[in-house]
Amino acid sequence: MDVTRFDDILFDYNCIYGFYHNLIAAIFMDGIVLFALAAINNWGLSLPLGRFFLWGGITCVIVSFITTWFAYTNGRRYAKRLYNVFLNLDDDKNNY
Repeated sequence: MDVTRFDDILFDYNCIYGFYHNLIAAIFMDGIVLFALAAINNWGLSLPLGRFFLWGGITCVIVSFITTWFAYTNGRRYAKRLYNVFLNLDDDKNNY
């Protein structure tokens, strides 16, 4: 990892991929919480705005699938750039 730190573009790709990776987890967990609240609303006590929990959970799951596609495409770009950097490690222009 230390030998690839000189490449700013690789760092940008890594940050973008990490952002989408974390966003997927956050949105998916929000969807799970909304589904749990919808279940409590249907089978237990009536919550305020309870009718929107199910639709919010479905929306979160759909958005997490779309975000997964973005993470996949950015992950492929990151992997290609990482491979390119490793291929050019011996070049004089890429050394410290």
